[in-house]
Amino acid sequence: MGLRMKDCEERQKANGVHEIKRYGEVNGKWESNGKAVANGQPLGKQEANGKPVAGSSSLPMYTWEEIKKHNLQTDQWLVIRRKVYDVTKWADKHPGGSRVLNHYAGEDATDVFLAMHLDQAVVQKYLKTLLIGELAPGEPSQEQNKNVQLVEDFRVLRKTVEDLNLLEPNLLFFFMHLLQILLLEALVLFILRSFGNGWLTTIFISFLLTISQVLATCNVKQSFFNDWFSGHLNFQIEHHLFPTMPRHNYYKIAPLVRSLCAKYGMDYVNKPMLKAFGDIVRSLKRSGDLWVNAYYYT
Repeated sequence: MGLRMKDCEERQKANGVHEIKRYGEVNGKWESNGKAVANGQPLGKQEANGKPVAGSSSLPMYTWEEIKKHNLQTDQWLVIRRKVYDVTKWADKHPGGSRVLNHYAGEDATDVFLAMHLDQAVVQKYLKTLLIGELAPGEPSQEQNKNVQLVEDFRVLRKTVEDLNLLEPNLLFFFMHLLQILLLEALVLFILRSFGNGWLTTIFISFLLTISQVLATCNVKQSFFNDWFSGHLNFQIEHHLFPTMPRHNYYKIAPLVRSLCAKYGMDYVNKPMLKAFGDIVRSLKRSGDLWVNAYYYT
């Protein structure tokens, strides 16, 4: 797998330039579905001076200054692949809830949109009815406060994920995971029948059934035991970057995520299991102290 990742990265970074075939910016030119465009218009429809030919697009053009104004709960615009969408009326019907749309209102939502929607053919049916325009020629593809190079590198990383088929599930893995759950349930029943339902037994059973989910609140160092014990949810960073990726593939993409974090000076927190336990207990204590102070001492 390491060789395949290396080969894929080399293809993505040919001649020192990131090439994103599906979408992205390459050498200052916007690409969509493998066709280069500049300033939001296909190169074939550009004049010699780089300006679009009149009438080459029937959609209204918007600047980021205008788009950023539509970031209210009652007025929400999003940008996806340089297209502008008014999702105000759709927000309450959104299967993922209205809050996530409101969070990205007035911003570019391309990457989070692709991360959460695997079947592009289905979502395009809804997007067509919400389309109101596109970014004006000369406008950047993201807001000025975003790191363009970081966005581009992340899109290269996602393209690597797609090329390696890491979004495809392994049915055997999930079957084995189901067996694991059934075995734990059987173990709980065996303990209850053998030792009764005293306090010690209850505490042990609660620990046994919940600990793997507790571990899933942070990245825990990889090992065969840790992966199995947490159901591969010890890769929380990768899980949130690629929410539709089957959990058994997290360890394959983790080295590339660590490299990306290191390149931009971002912390990649990866804790030993015992330290993760300690941090969880300390976090619960802090939360408990806040509740006690709020409801008993005020």
